[in-house]
Amino acid sequence: MVKVKVKNQLEEQMEELRNKMYETYRTNQSSDEVLKISQQLDQLINQAHRIAYPKNTHRKRALSS
Repeated sequence: MVKVKVKNQLEEQMEELRNKMYETYRTNQSSDEVLKISQQLDQLINQAHRIAYPKNTHRKRALSS
Protein backbone atom coordinates (compact mmCIF):
# COMPACT_ATOMS: atom_id res chain seq x y z
CA MET A 1 0.00 0.00 0.00
CA VAL A 2 2.85 2.40 0.83
CA LYS A 3 4.42 1.59 -2.53
CA VAL A 4 1.23 2.68 -4.31
CA LYS A 5 1.13 5.96 -2.35
CA VAL A 6 4.73 6.75 -3.23
CA LYS A 7 4.10 5.88 -6.88
CA ASN A 8 1.06 8.17 -6.97
CA GLN A 9 3.02 10.99 -5.36
CA LEU A 10 5.81 10.57 -7.90
CA GLU A 11 3.32 10.61 -10.76
CA GLU A 12 1.81 13.85 -9.44
CA GLN A 13 5.25 15.43 -9.08
CA MET A 14 6.20 14.30 -12.59
CA GLU A 15 3.06 15.84 -14.04
CA GLU A 16 3.71 19.12 -12.21
CA LEU A 17 7.29 19.22 -13.49
CA ARG A 18 6.19 18.39 -17.05
CA ASN A 19 3.77 21.31 -16.96
CA LYS A 20 6.38 23.61 -15.43
CA MET A 21 8.95 22.58 -18.04
CA TYR A 22 6.49 23.15 -20.86
CA GLU A 23 5.53 26.60 -19.57
CA THR A 24 9.16 27.55 -19.04
CA TYR A 25 10.00 26.43 -22.57
CA ARG A 26 7.10 28.44 -23.99
CA THR A 27 8.35 31.58 -22.24
CA ASN A 28 12.04 31.18 -23.00
CA GLN A 29 13.15 28.31 -25.22
CA SER A 30 16.83 28.81 -24.51
CA SER A 31 16.42 28.93 -20.75
CA ASP A 32 18.83 26.91 -18.59
CA GLU A 33 15.84 26.46 -16.32
CA VAL A 34 14.27 24.08 -18.86
CA LEU A 35 17.34 21.85 -18.60
CA LYS A 36 17.24 21.93 -14.79
CA ILE A 37 13.57 20.98 -14.74
CA SER A 38 14.19 18.23 -17.29
CA GLN A 39 16.95 16.78 -15.09
CA GLN A 40 14.65 16.86 -12.05
CA LEU A 41 12.00 15.11 -14.09
CA ASP A 42 14.53 12.45 -15.15
CA GLN A 43 15.32 11.77 -11.49
CA LEU A 44 11.64 11.29 -10.67
CA ILE A 45 11.17 8.99 -13.66
CA ASN A 46 14.14 6.91 -12.51
CA GLN A 47 12.71 6.69 -8.99
CA ALA A 48 9.34 5.56 -10.35
CA HIS A 49 11.06 2.97 -12.53
CA ARG A 50 13.00 1.58 -9.55
CA ILE A 51 9.75 1.24 -7.61
CA ALA A 52 7.92 -0.42 -10.49
CA TYR A 53 10.82 -2.71 -11.37
CA PRO A 54 12.95 -3.58 -8.35
CA LYS A 55 16.46 -4.79 -9.25
CA ASN A 56 15.92 -8.48 -8.63
CA THR A 57 12.58 -8.64 -10.45
CA HIS A 58 13.86 -6.61 -13.39
CA ARG A 59 16.99 -8.74 -13.66
CA LYS A 60 15.03 -11.99 -13.54
CA ARG A 61 12.71 -10.78 -16.28
CA ALA A 62 15.65 -9.77 -18.47
CA LEU A 63 17.38 -13.11 -17.98
CA SER A 64 14.26 -15.15 -18.73
CA SER A 65 13.60 -13.34 -22.01
